[in-house]
Parts: sequence; structure tokens; C-alpha cells
Amino acid sequence: MKSTVITRFAALLLTAAVAAPCYAGATLDSVPNYRRSSLYTFLVRSDAQDAKLDKEVTSSNILTSAIQSMQTERADTTETAGMTKSQIAQREFMLVEIPPQFNDHNLSERVLNFDNYKVTQEEIDAAAAAGNKGKKSSGNLLSMMAGTSSPATNTDDLDYRLPAVLLKFFAEQGTAPQLVAKWFGYNGTCYDDELTLIKERGLQDATEAAKSAAAGTRRSDARLMDAGQELIDNTFVLAVNLRYRSNAAIVEEAQQVANAVGGAFGSWGKLAAQVGGLAANAAAGKGFSVQAYTYLYKLEWDKEKLDLFYAQYWDKPLEQLINDGFCTLKFIGKDNATARVVASAFSTRPQAEMIKDAVENAIDKAIVKLQVKHEVFRTKTPLYQVSDDGKYVYAQIGTKEGVAKGDEYEVLEANEDENGVTTYKVVGKVKAVGDAIWNNIAGAAEDAKQLASEGNEKAEAQLSAINLRASKFEVKKGKDLYPGLLLRLSKKK
Repeated sequence: MKSTVITRFAALLLTAAVAAPCYAGATLDSVPNYRRSSLYTFLVRSDAQDAKLDKEVTSSNILTSAIQSMQTERADTTETAGMTKSQIAQREFMLVEIPPQFNDHNLSERVLNFDNYKVTQEEIDAAAAAGNKGKKSSGNLLSMMAGTSSPATNTDDLDYRLPAVLLKFFAEQGTAPQLVAKWFGYNGTCYDDELTLIKERGLQDATEAAKSAAAGTRRSDARLMDAGQELIDNTFVLAVNLRYRSNAAIVEEAQQVANAVGGAFGSWGKLAAQVGGLAANAAAGKGFSVQAYTYLYKLEWDKEKLDLFYAQYWDKPLEQLINDGFCTLKFIGKDNATARVVASAFSTRPQAEMIKDAVENAIDKAIVKLQVKHEVFRTKTPLYQVSDDGKYVYAQIGTKEGVAKGDEYEVLEANEDENGVTTYKVVGKVKAVGDAIWNNIAGAAEDAKQLASEGNEKAEAQLSAINLRASKFEVKKGKDLYPGLLLRLSKKK
């Protein structure tokens, strides 16, 4: 049934932290374990880029003197004192947790200092060719927009060289072999005979796993081999370059791109670009935002690699994997997203806290965009609840994961064959209900509280969405769906 909307904002705010969905039907007692993809994220930073962006931000006169004064009063005076806004964003990046639909597979190296790497034109061209392999050319204009042509603006030099720098970083760090070694519990001298991490993430029964290990069947146990294969094959790396920008500068850059694209399509295109630019300036010209430029890679892994690892490298040190170039990372795609740094004269939140929310939201948005474009990166999430009549299901994902009205998800059922190998069967299709999508983005409650303090009528609706704790989906296909089945995005509205 529909959750009750409390008309008084104060009551909504009081219950926000404890409210739970009130839907009829079968419900999971707790979020079940399921095989997740694994993600390693690291930051790409540049002192040269930070200096340029800081100059852009400090020269902006967007904020009124009143708001600037209040920002100064609540500005952090300890750990972030003297830091540029981009540096604060980078600091907050380290505090952002891996999204819950992924396993945390972070390595110890979390920062790439771009300024320390020199690459040749040949290396730049080779990286661009590798990134475009199997993709149709979109011409010089679109290549420029994607950052693959010669530098044109204050950040393009990084965008232009970064693919080559990333390849050099991966080779220098032995990133792909390190990711594999982490899966197999390498402790500096040897691998974990118990394969603890694979068992844990592969959901293998501990007692059964212990019996298999004791019997010396570790390498032949079908369930364990299947878990290792599926899990390792879904290991991803996300390089993130954060930029703290004035919205006026972002709009100006967008207008330049729009003019370039419009120019490519003649006078009608130029007119459309001008109209689009006016709308963008009206909507987004004030304030500041964090941009997350992301580059996604996937660990190349298959059964042959698994067999070769056991046959030749199990008793060898990690250095042997690295020296032999045992496995590599494959470029999947890149994207960027922007999240506003929400601030007003009514806000008393520290700048670092607001910037952290913007960093998290920008990264979440970029991940969603990458998932929409690249099916291999799409994650699963369990059904949380099913209505008594079977017409609706609920899942604990929302705006943070990009759920929007009309989005379609396929419903998957995990099946295990007689050999213990898991397969996923499509058993249904559901569509997100527009007025029942959970607002779970970072800082949402604080934003709603701020809206209320300003007398904004949207505050009540926003708190209602926060209180949902799950999003509602209409069943379009499938019968007898039950909690614990898995949802995976199939079509973005």
C-alpha cells in the first residue's frame, strides 16, 4: 500500500531516521548476500590543474557578499585550512565509501599524481587507438569533445594525456596482477590456501568449503571455481579526476561545445545552440559544483587465466605475475557528471561536508551513466518486497543508483546446476513508478531541511521520498515473484 504522507514537515523530519517502508506483502528480513561486482577506485590529481581551477573559482563573483561572509564563518579552520576547493574535494574523495552494489576491492595506492608522468605523442596515440578499438569513428569534432584531440582549454591537456598516463600507471603499479593477488589472499609471501575472500564473496557455505579444502579438492570444487570465475571476471577499476568549478565556467564551456556542434550543422544548428545556451545560463549559472571525470577499466579474466594461475603461479611470488604481465586491464569507457555544492545563507553546514556530498553524488552519477552505456558494468540488486497482489515489487535502490520514472529492469533468478555452477535466468520485467522513487542521494535530508527553512513547498515531498527506504516498481511481466530475486537495469527511460 502507499506510504502515508505526513503533512507537517517537522513530523517528517523527526521520523526520517527511523521510518521504514510500510508495504503489504512478503518482505526480506534483511538484505541478502549476493554475488556483487568488485570495484577499485583511485584519484587522479594535478597541482597544475588545481591551480588553474582555483584561479577560476576565486575570480568568480557569483556569490553575494552576504553568503560569502557566512561561508567564511563556517569554513573549516583545521584540516582544510589553506586548501583550495579542489584539494578539499580530493581529500573528501578518500572518505567516500564504495557504492553498496559493489564489493570494495581497493588497493593501497589510491592517488595518481598526474604531474609526475611524462608521455610521448606515440604513447598518447597508442592509448587513444586502444580506447577506440572496435568503436566507430565520430569524426574530429566529436573526438575533440571527448578529449582525444589536441588541447584547447585549461583542462584539456590532462584529458588529452590521461589515457596514456593511466596505462603507464597501471604498468608501473602492476595493477591488474595486484587485483588478482588480492582475490587469492596474497600476504606478501604466499597465497591463501583457504581462498577466504572468494568463499566469502562467492557465498559458499563455510562448512562445505572447509571440507573441500581439507580434502585437497580446492582446485576442483565446482562451486568454488564457479565463484572465483564469476567474481574475478567482474572486477573493475575506476579512475576519478575531480574538479571544483564555478557553474558560470561550466556553462561557458558547455556553450562553446554547443556552438561547435551547432556550427557543424549549419545555421539551424547555431540557432539551436544559442537557445540551449540561454536555457543553460538561466538554470545553472549561479553557484559552484564538483565535476567527476571517470575512466572505467575491467580486469581481463577467463577460465584459461584461472587454470594458468593455478598451474604456474600459485607457488610464485606476486612479482612473477607482474614481471610476466600475467593479466591486463581493458578500457570500457569514460564519462563525467556534475553535482552542485548546495549552499545558501540559511545553511550552517561546513564547506567540507557539503563538498563531500557533491563528490559522492558526482561519482554516483558518473557510475550510473557508465552503467547505462556499458551493460558489462551493470550491477544487480535484490528485490526487497513484493505486494500481496503481485502487481508491485520494491528494491532498496533509488536516485543514488539513477532510478528514474519509467526505467525498466529485468528480474533474474539465480540457479545452480548439478555441478554447482550458477546461472541467471530472466523471470520477469518491472518498471519504476515515478511518484515512489526513494531519494537516497548524499545530503538529501540536509537539503530538504534547508528547503524547509527557506519556506520551500518542495521540502515535504522531498522528505517523503527520503522516508520511502525503497523504490516501487510495477510488474510488467512475470508471476510469483518473490523477495531475493535480483533486479538489473535493462532500459533507461
